[in-house]
Amino acid sequence: MTPQQLSEEILERASFFWDGAVGFQNGGSQPTSNVGPWLKNGNEWVFFNSVTGTYDLTVYRPGDIMMAGGAVDETTGWLLCNGRQFATSAYPSLFGAIGYNYLLPTDKSGGNPIDPTQFRIPNAQGRVPLGAGTGSGLTTRVIGEYIGEESVTLTEAQLPAHQHIVPSGVTATMTAAGNPTYPAFGLVAGGARGGLAGGPCDSFPLTSGIGSGQAHGNTQPSWVVNFKIKT
Repeated sequence: MTPQQLSEEILERASFFWDGAVGFQNGGSQPTSNVGPWLKNGNEWVFFNSVTGTYDLTVYRPGDIMMAGGAVDETTGWLLCNGRQFATSAYPSLFGAIGYNYLLPTDKSGGNPIDPTQFRIPNAQGRVPLGAGTGSGLTTRVIGEYIGEESVTLTEAQLPAHQHIVPSGVTATMTAAGNPTYPAFGLVAGGARGGLAGGPCDSFPLTSGIGSGQAHGNTQPSWVVNFKIKT
């Protein structure tokens, strides 16, 4: 196939699928022997395989996700990753790539889509991407899963086991039987000596309460960009 014939074929195919300009990567005045013509679609260049007669979309494929330093122009074949729902017929190639992976629990019943004609794109807003699978010594993660909290309030069960030190020389004795529920004078009494109700008992001072139960930040140092997905 001559360069002219190849160019004409590209233009013919481009009229059906593309709205951009056609160009060649040249060696001298002719296309190189190992690099064929490239088709420009907007700001994207894709390779035309003259053997198979198809465009090789190896640069960007439906479902590919990229970062964008500014606003996402959704007229160029990309969608902002913000969790929107679309009809499967609206972006069939994208649906074929990601399926129902990003449906929310409210979109499903018994694990299946309530409306199989609808799918969702990922929602990257305020989130950090995490690789699916099971890393060595790590928890298994499923594609499309949303996990993690921006802030955390620890429960008593999550605190390390520890003891509070009672100041030396502090002792006290109660003359009534121990009552750990309502200790007198801030003292938790031990059992009555000899098991006699009303008898003297050992007691232990309570330390003063600390902490206010507030949540603490759980966000790693980050920088913010937009994420976009190829349709």
